[in-house]
Amino acid sequence: MSEFQEKVIEEFDSVKYEISELNEKLDNLTKIMEKICKNTPSIKKIKKVRAEGEPKRNISAYFWFQSEVRKGISEANEGSGVTEISKLIASKWSSLDPNDREKYNSMAAEDKERYVKEMEEWKAGTN
Repeated sequence: MSEFQEKVIEEFDSVKYEISELNEKLDNLTKIMEKICKNTPSIKKIKKVRAEGEPKRNISAYFWFQSEVRKGISEANEGSGVTEISKLIASKWSSLDPNDREKYNSMAAEDKERYVKEMEEWKAGTN
């Protein structure tokens, strides 16, 4: 074997050893991280609680559309999960003609007016 081949083999063995050491360190760090994650409580977003008598938020055009279409899509796709049905509703909404969408936009605008009016009344009553 030539001197060059011996140096290559020696260097290869050295790199192989370093990789095995790094793998051990990675395994140790992974175990430590798992322990930390296991012992750390999850942080959940705190839901805003409405004050007593505070009006409900307005409903968007998409949610008006969804409430009207969901039952039909669910019946047509029995056995599909909630996620799949939501995707079907979203794709139907995306492909909806702007003229057809106007119905839901006007419903949302009316609901927003209701919300603004009720919120003003509620704020006036709480002060």
